[in-house]
Amino acid sequence: MRNRSIAFDVSAIVLLVITSLLAAAFLISYRWQKSWIEQESRRGLLLAGDTLRASLRSGMLLNRREEIGTAIRRVADESPIAKIRIVSHSGRIGLSTTPGEVGREFMTGWAGCRTCHSSDTAAPHARRTGRTMIDKQRIRSFTPIFAEAGCRSGRCHQGEVRSSVLGLIDMSLPLAPVEATLNQIHRNVLLLFAGVALAGSCLIFLFLSRRLRRPLRELVSGMRRVSGGDLDYRIPEKQTDELGVLAASFNRMSERLGSLRESLIRNERLISMGKLAAGVAHEINNPLTGILSYAEDLVEGTAESDPRRADYEIIVREAIRCRTIIRNLLDFAGDGKPRRVPLHPGKLIEQSLALLTRRKDFAGISLVREIEPGLPEVIGNPVQIQQVLINLIVNARQAMPQGGKITVGAIARGLNSVSLFVRDQGPGVPADIRERIFEPFFSTKDGYSDGLGLAVCLGIVERLGGRIEQENVPQGGAIFSVILPAAAGERDDDQENPGRG
Repeated sequence: MRNRSIAFDVSAIVLLVITSLLAAAFLISYRWQKSWIEQESRRGLLLAGDTLRASLRSGMLLNRREEIGTAIRRVADESPIAKIRIVSHSGRIGLSTTPGEVGREFMTGWAGCRTCHSSDTAAPHARRTGRTMIDKQRIRSFTPIFAEAGCRSGRCHQGEVRSSVLGLIDMSLPLAPVEATLNQIHRNVLLLFAGVALAGSCLIFLFLSRRLRRPLRELVSGMRRVSGGDLDYRIPEKQTDELGVLAASFNRMSERLGSLRESLIRNERLISMGKLAAGVAHEINNPLTGILSYAEDLVEGTAESDPRRADYEIIVREAIRCRTIIRNLLDFAGDGKPRRVPLHPGKLIEQSLALLTRRKDFAGISLVREIEPGLPEVIGNPVQIQQVLINLIVNARQAMPQGGKITVGAIARGLNSVSLFVRDQGPGVPADIRERIFEPFFSTKDGYSDGLGLAVCLGIVERLGGRIEQENVPQGGAIFSVILPAAAGERDDDQENPGRG
């Protein structure tokens, strides 16, 4: 099944909205125009009645019936007016464009009577203006013909002296042609509206296709490549709108996934090597203990003048060195949960520095403390954290053979963690080996180290629920940060502040 385009869906919604709005506007316009045309037709019909009454005045005064009949027939033939009748005061049709109606009389209550006679009084009264009504899809107007002195004195209306109105001009205008014209106009307008809506939707579809299709395709392609394992793929961040933000978020997600994958790979490697190291260490430890015991017996049983005593001492020294390596292997492979208690960061730093201050290899080193006041306690094992700090400080000392300053401190890291850091003034960590410094047995000290120091530190910190970060200082040197969880989310300003040294 082919997926629908977002541009198509948006364009369809826009088309539906535009069509609905145009349909509502069309309906309102149609009703307004129909009402307006009816009003104008009424007004025009009344005006035609007044005009016709004025034009027939002389013929009526002279009683020229043939001339009046010819005039009303010509008006009916040359205008949209369908029928014209002249009705007397008594309701009798005197002249009509329809010959068969002449002489017919209307019953009481005929619509034309209400032109002069209101419904709430029996006394007749004259109205100076006519009236209109809609009757069976036609507009009818009734224009009164007022009595003049010549009319009453003439022979035609001698008996009609009680009323000032001698009769009416009844005209009928059919609405069908007007409505047909109006409907045709609105059909054309409706087609125009539909064309505009369709053209607008097509333009919107083309715009959205160009605007959305390429970024969305790049996003889908990026997702497929990332799901296939290519975590180094990045989407070009060309736009500054929401799609650009989405692309930037995707790239950050890919970068984070890459970091997590590297961390998982490193952890899997460490776990595998830890299991191997533990097995090897246990297998070697027993025979090594026997070798060391026999070598110590040989040293004790040999006189100092015996040339073999120096060889025996070398055996003892190297056996002790092997035992230290095995002990480090067991520390690295340790998977049990260490005892974790609240610890003050300042006290940990002070206790670690106290063990190193008087060592001869730290004679040319200046140890500086930078401990932020009011730090919360951290959660950890005091012996293991002290081991990590001492290892990092010793590494910093080895990175500065000519001496220098080592800064050991602690700062808050967010709301729920504390960072213990060691900063030196050495050459820093080369970029090409930064990813390998925590690997077991990796060392740059040319045989002077077993390469387990940082790996053991990383294992200890991760088992305590923390992490280690490393970065080079722009001014020179490297900084290692041990981030540990805090015992409480808030700082305690009343805690002892070890200060600076």
